[in-house]
Amino acid sequence: MVAIQSSRCLPGFVAAATMFCSVAYAAPFTLDEAIERVARVHPELKIFDSRQQLIQAQMRSADLKPALSVGVEIENFGGNNAYSGVREAEYTLTLAGVLERGLKREARRAVAARRLDSVGVERAARELDVLAEVSRRYLDVLEMKARQPQLQQAVQRQQELANALRERHRAGGVTESVVLAVEAELARLSLESDQAAQQLRSRWQYLAALWGEVAEPKNIPDLPSLPQGLTALAPFEEIVSKIKNIPDIEIFASADRIHEAQLRLLESERRRDINWEFGVRRLEGDASMAIVAGISVPLGQALRADIETAAERTRRQANRMERDALILELESLLIQVYGALQRDQQRFEVLGLNVLPKLKMAAERGMSALQEGALTYLELSQMQREWLAAERDQLAVQISILKNMIEMQRLTAEPLSTVSNRSGER
Repeated sequence: MVAIQSSRCLPGFVAAATMFCSVAYAAPFTLDEAIERVARVHPELKIFDSRQQLIQAQMRSADLKPALSVGVEIENFGGNNAYSGVREAEYTLTLAGVLERGLKREARRAVAARRLDSVGVERAARELDVLAEVSRRYLDVLEMKARQPQLQQAVQRQQELANALRERHRAGGVTESVVLAVEAELARLSLESDQAAQQLRSRWQYLAALWGEVAEPKNIPDLPSLPQGLTALAPFEEIVSKIKNIPDIEIFASADRIHEAQLRLLESERRRDINWEFGVRRLEGDASMAIVAGISVPLGQALRADIETAAERTRRQANRMERDALILELESLLIQVYGALQRDQQRFEVLGLNVLPKLKMAAERGMSALQEGALTYLELSQMQREWLAAERDQLAVQISILKNMIEMQRLTAEPLSTVSNRSGER
């Protein structure tokens, strides 16, 4: 499987996405391989390693005790008369520090640990975005690959029709204008087929840019075919229940935990620290030595902590409200995606079982009928155009289904469907 750290959602996403690009008889360039290449080099994923290292450094800093300081104090020098120069100067050497109270060190460590956890959650969410983009671009490549044989077959059918009408024209059966119209349609279809091949290379280049290959491709690797079957969706209630556990929502839960740890740190800040100082003084008058010591306590610390605590609680409440708003937005989006999937699946099934087979049979029999004089050129040409249009329609619906599946997997961070045995011909 793909080697991306800290992603509990990645394996499921890849498994579901690979569902529509795996075949048993060959080793084509699969979606898994595309994801692996992107995962190794994509800067939006690698940046989280640097962020993780930065917060780990902050954790080590938070675990440090307050630093000690050494000071030297010189008195009674640089004056006038007896105190000119340094002959009467007195020297004091001190060691000072802060005695922290209220478990502040532990609270700082907790805040840093929560921030480190949030990096993993943010990375998982960003991974889903990147993987969804890889899947969409990969699917665009497969769509163009599937379109090529449709166009090639349409060109072949049009060529057969043009040859037949050319023979009839020589025999005086049709006018030259009919032949020219058929040949013009043949040229248009040939051009569309050539442009489809160019667009396949362009879409592959667009996909390869995600792992850093921006040059125009000389060769495109073998690619798998789209599946012939439909997908079986889980009940909507089961799917929508997964939204609250996706990384996008977990980010807010992680932020809430950071706010909670920050509030505990602010609560510990209410306990006043004690600044202490200890040293030795040399008395120049009789060359004696004496010990000096002192403590100090800052004032107004609790008031500042109260103000910051109120602000932190407000930020925490706002974070929870944003989370609830995002859940509502995602649920609404999921309703739209789920409904579109149901409609597309129904259309795909009807096209595959009822529409395409009949149009194919009609067009194939139409050529014999044309040669027998039972069918006109315009009627056969219309049949062939409807056949090609239905093939395009089915392919477009199939791509729409798969893209909506990608979107649904992005919304739930889990595979939701499996290929069924119901098949529709393309």
